[in-house]
Amino acid sequence: IRTRFLAISVGRKALVMILVVIPKLTIAILLGIVGALFLGVTSSMTDLLLNAMALTFVLDIDELLFTLFAPRRVQTLMDNMEPLPAGAPYVKRITGLPWLSFVFKALLVVGLMLIIYLQLLAPLFGRIAQAKDILCDGNIEFVYSIHPVTGEVVATKTAAMDAPSWSTQALNVLQVASPRIEAAYGWSPTEEQLAASRGAPDAAA
Repeated sequence: IRTRFLAISVGRKALVMILVVIPKLTIAILLGIVGALFLGVTSSMTDLLLNAMALTFVLDIDELLFTLFAPRRVQTLMDNMEPLPAGAPYVKRITGLPWLSFVFKALLVVGLMLIIYLQLLAPLFGRIAQAKDILCDGNIEFVYSIHPVTGEVVATKTAAMDAPSWSTQALNVLQVASPRIEAAYGWSPTEEQLAASRGAPDAAA
């Protein structure tokens, strides 16, 4: 038997607004802000997926509580309730353009994503890039030592390690293995190493 919702009193409508609509809207806004901050600082894809699932659980916890604790009669009544007529969207009623509501929602989503990127992601990735430049940029081919008595720092440059010289034994092993190597990803092998990788007999001579 289908049940139809016909009318509701003003008092009950205000009670629903105060106890249901406003709290759910507040929780959704706060969860959106906190969730964006929470997911924005997640480092790995696995943690990102798990944190997103945790946020989904928080959003659906009211329905889970209703399923677990609501009486069976109330759940049956809600299942048999006919959907409430929503009517035309507000933007369509005002402008008469049915596609304007979709455009407005799309612009709202793009604007929120842009705000999240500019306020959260861009500074975060900027700090990561700056830390990488501080640790790995510039001249890193040096060694230093601190004098145990005076505390004086002594530093000196070292030889470039882009293409270190290999021993004859290492070149022989490379010649037998014959892997495919090339000058890429920050590594610059010498002609001797390239010749050994191609199996040239005179590479390790």
